[in-house]
Amino acid sequence: MDRNRFTKGSPEGSLRLGLDTAMGHTAMTDIRPQAPLQEDGTPAGSYLRIDPAAVARNYRTLAARSGGECGGVVKANAYGLGIEPVARALWAAGCKSYFVALPAEGLLLRKILPGATIYVLNGLFDDVRFGKAHNLIPFLSCLDAVSAWGDAPFALNVDTSMNRLGVKPSDVAAIDRTPVLVA
Repeated sequence: MDRNRFTKGSPEGSLRLGLDTAMGHTAMTDIRPQAPLQEDGTPAGSYLRIDPAAVARNYRTLAARSGGECGGVVKANAYGLGIEPVARALWAAGCKSYFVALPAEGLLLRKILPGATIYVLNGLFDDVRFGKAHNLIPFLSCLDAVSAWGDAPFALNVDTSMNRLGVKPSDVAAIDRTPVLVA
């Protein structure tokens, strides 16, 4: 399968970008050399249009193949694609669990999708009340954070010896509650 296929688009010179995935769908549909103007009137460097239908198809395909629950990572404004259109497309496709990096992203996503399960990858920075008030599920990386969090759902970050944060595997047994997710 050709994973980086460029084909000529319309006579105006737009370029069709086809990034074939294992699912056969591309979320990026075209790049145009004649980009729209920026706020200051200068041409933008490029233009990228995201196809929400392709995002939804990719999610449904991955969810069907996973054999378990599949979630959407929408941190950093959905990697610059726009958290609202990407999250809504995923929700319409059946995605119920989402991952953001920061509590503020979780709050924004909560306003967009009130019924979503939202995990905060970087934790809540000791703001337990904020997390609980907005039903955000933090990734906790140390035993003190697990104790401070109380009885609300949490995800556990386990140190995999790859220079990442996390509870040491030998300390996991000391946790008296079951996390909703272990990573």
